[in-house]
Amino acid sequence: MAPQLAWIGLGNMGRGMCKNLVEKGNLDKPLIIFNRTTKRATDLQAKLPTGKSTVVEELGEGVAKADIIFTCLGDDQAITDTISMAMKGDVTGKLFVDCSTVHPDTTNKLAKIVEERGAHFVACPVFGAPAMAEGGQLVCVLAGQKSLVDRVKPYCKGVMGRAEIDFSDQAPSKATHLKIIGNTFVLNMVETLSEGHALAEKSGLGSENLHSFIETMFPGPYTAYSGRLMSGDYYKRDEPLFGVDLARKDAKHALSLADACGVKMRDVEVADAHLAEVQKVQGSKGDIASIYGALHGFTGSSAVFSLLLPHLPYRRLIVPDLRGHGVSAKPTSGYHVARLAMDLQNLMSHLSLNHGSIAAIGTSLGCAILWSYAELFTPSAFSHMIFVDQAPLQNYALDWSSAHGNLGCNDAASLAAMQATLATDPEKAYRATVAACLAYRSHPLFTDTVSAQQAADDEKFFVDIAKQGKAEWYGKLMADHTALDWRDSIAHTFGPGSGSKTKVLVVASERSGCFPAAGPLAVVGLVNDGKWDTMGMGDKGLAKGVAVDWGGHWCYWEDPEKFGKLVRGFLEAEQGE
Repeated sequence: MAPQLAWIGLGNMGRGMCKNLVEKGNLDKPLIIFNRTTKRATDLQAKLPTGKSTVVEELGEGVAKADIIFTCLGDDQAITDTISMAMKGDVTGKLFVDCSTVHPDTTNKLAKIVEERGAHFVACPVFGAPAMAEGGQLVCVLAGQKSLVDRVKPYCKGVMGRAEIDFSDQAPSKATHLKIIGNTFVLNMVETLSEGHALAEKSGLGSENLHSFIETMFPGPYTAYSGRLMSGDYYKRDEPLFGVDLARKDAKHALSLADACGVKMRDVEVADAHLAEVQKVQGSKGDIASIYGALHGFTGSSAVFSLLLPHLPYRRLIVPDLRGHGVSAKPTSGYHVARLAMDLQNLMSHLSLNHGSIAAIGTSLGCAILWSYAELFTPSAFSHMIFVDQAPLQNYALDWSSAHGNLGCNDAASLAAMQATLATDPEKAYRATVAACLAYRSHPLFTDTVSAQQAADDEKFFVDIAKQGKAEWYGKLMADHTALDWRDSIAHTFGPGSGSKTKVLVVASERSGCFPAAGPLAVVGLVNDGKWDTMGMGDKGLAKGVAVDWGGHWCYWEDPEKFGKLVRGFLEAEQGE
């Protein structure tokens, strides 16, 4: 009689493996499926052939009914907890097959727990990406008593996998030992590809030419990951293909194995350091396989993007503190927009960023820095630029009135007043800035849900950040910033006839305390038509504009989820064109 199978764990890999067990495993009984989140199990069941699977809501129920139980969990703690729970019932004679990628010591521990309860254990980690799991093209590594391994083999090659690595009659931990070392090859591959593409772009070879070489010399995983890096696949996915948490877990295990025997794995250390950057800002949504940059505004720092970062799609995100701001150096000179643009160029050069593949977000003063950069070096380094609530001219002029210019600092007198306040009572100036930049302060609505405590916390947060710089330098920078008229420059560097291919999104606010929405949106007309007064709001052209009402000058802080969705929508739409 054929055994009853159960499957526990429906991550990226588990779903595909489950599917192939059902479709190609010659099962004469429905596959029992359990997942901690039942909906994921029922969603998968709906895609499988009718009557070929059954979902259970309790782990114990699934284990009790099964003869062979496959497990595929994300990390050591998850599989340990799952096996411990499974042991609460009578498991005598049952065979547990663990496909999880865990430390060999964890595998030994699991085998001992299972065998002490009268059950049997085989380790069966797999090599391959989720697409290979879906297509039944995995490589299965089997270790344990030979008679037990033989019971598992009918579900490996030709069903879940294309090949097997057989460690019969070896300790189950040998399989996960190989798996951990093998996964360092994947980490190193992605690191090598990333560095290679950066060098190809920076040195003038170009990513497409490098990709042609990779396709010819290294077909398979190298070509697939190279394509992901070039296409931007990593930021279109709701669920990463190889999540940063899992990648760092594997790197940690590899480094632990190396340390135990006095071996150094320098490549893994470098790759893990880069993964740490991703994990810090993106959390579990990060993928190992795009570069993102964001520039803050006047008196701010990179910290002002802290709420937004989890909602942005990227592998590597660069959020610098401007000269004299945040924790950056505080030189006594250079407080003008062109110098900050040169700082940006120096940073990009130092980091060897892929020209043509960078998406930049400029907020307030950050927009002017990007316009200055484009004027000095062309915008060709950037595939996308997003300008947030900044008009191309702050001061009023004969053809630029209160309908477009800054609502507070817009002439010599108002600038002098701001500089005087910065000199005598800088905290007052910082508080005034906060009041103008948050919509619930500058344009309050009865529907606003911000509590008095949250408002006080917000004000303290921004004032404390401003205090990291010097008021005198802020005053000098504002004098330069307010005097600059970027209209002709934007038309020349981004507009018709410029040759620019950089796609632009302008985000204005209907509740900004700094600019009427028409001011920032004038940039759309400059890019699309070369004229600021056309608004350029049609469907044609490289620029698109939107005026939001869910936040003010700092809308990315007030509703980071909506702002992130706006950015993702812009990038994904453009990727499809």
